[in-house]
Amino acid sequence: MKKYFGLFTILVLVFSLPVNTLHADKEDKHLELKDEVEVRRVEAKTKMDDLKTSIKDEKDDSKAKAQLERISSREKALNNFDEASTKINTLKDRVLKQIGSVSAKGIDTAAATAFELSAEASLKTVSEKIVEARAILSGSVDELNSQDRINLQILGKTIQVSLRDAQKSLNNAVKSLKEGVQAKIKMEQDKHAAEESADVENKNN
Repeated sequence: MKKYFGLFTILVLVFSLPVNTLHADKEDKHLELKDEVEVRRVEAKTKMDDLKTSIKDEKDDSKAKAQLERISSREKALNNFDEASTKINTLKDRVLKQIGSVSAKGIDTAAATAFELSAEASLKTVSEKIVEARAILSGSVDELNSQDRINLQILGKTIQVSLRDAQKSLNNAVKSLKEGVQAKIKMEQDKHAAEESADVENKNN
């Protein structure tokens, strides 16, 4: 959690601006994706629950215990992926709202938007790969075969890299927004100073 705290802190301290309503089309697409992922997540969880139920029919106690431990371990791995993805998605939503707020102030947010879109693409990959991992892990109570193990290693690596890429993009988006706000403040200060200088000059004349 500590590695996400810095980004939350920057958002709170730097952007004390009102939140704008997001564009309807973008919000709808975001909700559709979340709904799709949630449906597939529930489907995989149901399969996992069915596997646990089927273990009750196992007559061999030691075998049943091993199967149950196997399923619990798989659930824990999937939950870890879900928690990491949820944290980054929360950050993305906060950044997206701040982009709307800063843009409403007349500040250029093109760079920040590009970074946010990059993060969104990375998170889409994360969601897709988690679904693939769920499909493998919820397929059977038996031990995974060698190919499934290889596929899971590849999926796990892809998820980790994509999460890291998403966080980096969001950090860059926050940095871009901060620079935009600071540039806007400086521009207004310079304008005010120029106006005061002109007023003084006019009075002297």
